[in-house]
Amino acid sequence: MIKKRGQVALFVVIGVVVLILAMLLYFTRGEDSQIYLGQIDTRPYDSYMSSCVDMLAKQSVHLIGKQGGYFMLPFEYEEAGIDIPIYFWEGIDIMPGISFIESELERYISNNIVVCYDGAKEILPAGYALEEFGAETDVVIADDGVRFEVRPNAVIKHENSAGQMRDISADIFPLRLRSMHRLAELVVQDNVDEPDYICMSCLVDWAEEYDVRFVLNKTYSRFFEFTVIDDYADIYDEHYQFRFSGKVRDPNDGQEEAE
Repeated sequence: MIKKRGQVALFVVIGVVVLILAMLLYFTRGEDSQIYLGQIDTRPYDSYMSSCVDMLAKQSVHLIGKQGGYFMLPFEYEEAGIDIPIYFWEGIDIMPGISFIESELERYISNNIVVCYDGAKEILPAGYALEEFGAETDVVIADDGVRFEVRPNAVIKHENSAGQMRDISADIFPLRLRSMHRLAELVVQDNVDEPDYICMSCLVDWAEEYDVRFVLNKTYSRFFEFTVIDDYADIYDEHYQFRFSGKVRDPNDGQEEAE
């Protein structure tokens, strides 16, 4: 009797082991129902992806600066032929926050990561395949730069082996995008307080305080374009720029547009 009980216990243990193995095999099946038993070393392709993401990160901050925090300008801007976003309008604050700009940078990476996947496919050996489903991106605009964390949803497959592409970090330093945004906030707040004119002396003081340059252009009646230039950060062989625009109110008392 004891011998039989021992055999039953052994069969139960074996059954449990088989069940666990079956579950593991089930959860490692791909959409094509193939079981992947080996692990592909993705490091050569991760290196390429890292370089490509660095390129996209640089492109994104360059575009975001030229377009005042926008990856794609609103449709109404394009319809009106405006290529610089409006941050204030006759005393009304309509500028985007820093979290919006972070989300726009994330959107740029997510929308263009396919370029990196296409390049990775070109360097794969014969018989290898890359299955990709976009990427998740987190961006933080710090005081001295911008950090990108990209998680590719991509798997390299070959016969019975597969490998998940690793997460990628990209840093654009030094870059004082956050400080430039703060400067824009000062300009906008000044217009909210005094909608009828641009405080020129304030621009001079703020430029000195933040160690940047302001370029101010009046495009048409009471409409101004601002370019903040950081001489200590270069993107594509030019000093980094952050641009925005705004319209001052037409005063009824005949006050001058600028001090």
